[in-house]
Amino acid sequence: MSKLLELMEVRRTGEIYASLKPLSALCNVDESYTNTVYGQEYRIQVKLGAKVVVLEESRDHLDYAVSQVKRSVNEAVFGEFRVPLREIQRLLWERRYNEASAKVTKLEMDMFSV
Repeated sequence: MSKLLELMEVRRTGEIYASLKPLSALCNVDESYTNTVYGQEYRIQVKLGAKVVVLEESRDHLDYAVSQVKRSVNEAVFGEFRVPLREIQRLLWERRYNEASAKVTKLEMDMFSV
């Protein structure tokens, strides 16, 4: 399961909230149930974001800060998959294809299982 899915926790009230994990500083999870004429509608919205304040008026400082903030969001979501990808790469270099295939299958399960 990915960090994003681990971050979402369901209470008996049906509310989803962000637990105090590193990704929670970047993530806002909103969930709602609505009764419609067609039945009950469920909606979940996950908003990722980060904020930075640059005191210097230099364009270079701002550009660097923006790139770092974007990197932090990207790393929070996808960074956990870096190690398994490197392991798969190493196994392929070593021509250990069956092990690499098993790691790819596990990685896919980790990324997409609910």
